[in-house]
Amino acid sequence: MTIARACLVLAVVLLGPTAFAAEPEPQPTPHLFEQAFQKADTNDDGKLSRDEAKKGGFFSAESFKDTDYDSDGNVTLFELGKAVTKSTKDWLDEHDEHDHDDDGHVDKNEAKFGSRIYTVFDRADANKDSKIDRDEIKNYAAQGYYSESAPYPLVPNIINEKF
Repeated sequence: MTIARACLVLAVVLLGPTAFAAEPEPQPTPHLFEQAFQKADTNDDGKLSRDEAKKGGFFSAESFKDTDYDSDGNVTLFELGKAVTKSTKDWLDEHDEHDHDDDGHVDKNEAKFGSRIYTVFDRADANKDSKIDRDEIKNYAAQGYYSESAPYPLVPNIINEKF
């Protein structure tokens, strides 16, 4: 019997068959954005009131109103997702509009005239190559929904303002 085989037999005897059982299937976990929403939803009704939104670090007063698509005084995760999607699309459209040479990047000169991108250029240029591609602008748009002062990793904050 080889040393490797002897070690295997010894491991089975000492540790039992459970030592070689398959790892349990990982359980799906909600997206961090959803988890932050659920944490702010203190009464577990599936929506954020203005008070819950304020305490949870979500939204400015104006963006809360804009995100409350059905004007019922509450924001659901669906409404929040719709707002995030719309904002990301707007940023990407602006990126494409200012990519004058169609190389897939917006440099600072292209962003300079009439662009919101120019005002956030240094923050959005994640790899610091002096140009912003679509992935960088998507990441910037998504991160724009999170408060930098949050005590936990992700606190959506539509325009980085508080009440």
